[in-house]
Amino acid sequence: MEQAIRKTKRKLRSLLSGKLKLLLSILILIIIVALVFTLTTNNQNKKTNVAKYEITKTDIFSLEDFNANEISVKGVKVGDRLSDVIDIIGTPDLRTDFDVGVSTLEYSKKIGLDKTGLIITSDNDVVTSITIREPFDEFLLGKTKTNYTKDKIYGMFGIPDKTIFTPIEEGSFIVIRIMRYSSKGIEFIIRKENVIGFSLFLNDDAEIPPGTHTTEIIPSKPEVIM
Repeated sequence: MEQAIRKTKRKLRSLLSGKLKLLLSILILIIIVALVFTLTTNNQNKKTNVAKYEITKTDIFSLEDFNANEISVKGVKVGDRLSDVIDIIGTPDLRTDFDVGVSTLEYSKKIGLDKTGLIITSDNDVVTSITIREPFDEFLLGKTKTNYTKDKIYGMFGIPDKTIFTPIEEGSFIVIRIMRYSSKGIEFIIRKENVIGFSLFLNDDAEIPPGTHTTEIIPSKPEVIM
């Protein structure tokens, strides 16, 4: 009788142990699935919320208002990490690293262009500006182009918040004009009377009162890399 009871207890323990292992395995599986789902959802959210507008799919200049922080170019935008740029667009045709933590990535053949059409500037691994030059126009829509005159930009966007006059490079006699619209996070690069490119920059400036305009003359190498 006692032997039968012991045998029954062993079977019961064995059965409970098996069920416990099964339940534990199911619980672990549920946790893994939940983690994978959460990570996937977060990644999808990051991708879908990268920007409100993609400049190759939206005529930005036709919008009533816009902010550079909400605009992506080929899937990347200001504020992104430099490593993300390389993951999304690829290795640049030319990369220049400066000892102050600033890097520039130039894209031409990598994105199907004969000449440099896209320049991405980063500061300490954070994208601070994206410059679009004339060759990139083939990817743009509607009014969003680089082929404008200075007067046309005034007509489209009004008086800039700031105008910067600076040599095209240190020691050069060639001066370019940069018309900066801080509230939009965009600046137009002008040589003589013609736009040669525009930049979207990380827009963390405080709101500037309407009608405010300042002028700056830089005698040395410009911040905008041409």
